Amino acid sequence: MGIECVSIVSDCINHVCIILEQDFFPLHLGLQKNENGAYIHLDRSQAIEKHGTRNFNLLFGLEANSLAFIADGTYLFIEKPQDFDLQKETWSMQKKRNLVKPMILCLSSGYVLHCPGPFLANGKNNDASILNSLLRPGTPLNEYLRPGDLAIVDRGFRDSRKVLHDLGLQPHSDAHSCKTRSNEAFHQRVK
Repeated sequence: MGIECVSIVSDCINHVCIILEQDFFPLHLGLQKNENGAYIHLDRSQAIEKHGTRNFNLLFGLEANSLAFIADGTYLFIEKPQDFDLQKETWSMQKKRNLVKPMILCLSSGYVLHCPGPFLANGKNNDASILNSLLRPGTPLNEYLRPGDLAIVDRGFRDSRKVLHDLGLQPHSDAHSCKTRSNEAFHQRVK
């Protein structure tokens, strides 16, 4: 017993994807606004109230009205595309496979706020360049964030530090902090 008509299954999957995109994602993911300019999914005050954790704010010295978010790119491996140009654009030299890259933006509670993408895996779309494009003036993320907010990023975002600083955001990276602490310890030993 098998599937008699593969096109029926394909049509069903496509229909589910359309429903998710139209009815589910806008209500539960992303930074879309309604016709009145209000956020559909989660406005800033709700994000701070429901998903800002007290311990996190104390640990990083955040003010009560500041938002902390964690940004990181991830990978979705795909089959090798038939189209040669798409093969080149999705080929990752780092992973040696074809893939696309969504960017995940989580709040301090682990709640996924926004998941833009997927972005192509070509060399132009590293984590820093993707975040920089998401923070351009007029973009939903740029409008959502405020000076004093905290951006927790890994070393793949080192080229985003200037953009984050220019927006008044506080970039935090463990690698940067560890290097700073190591340098301080080294200089104290040398004295």
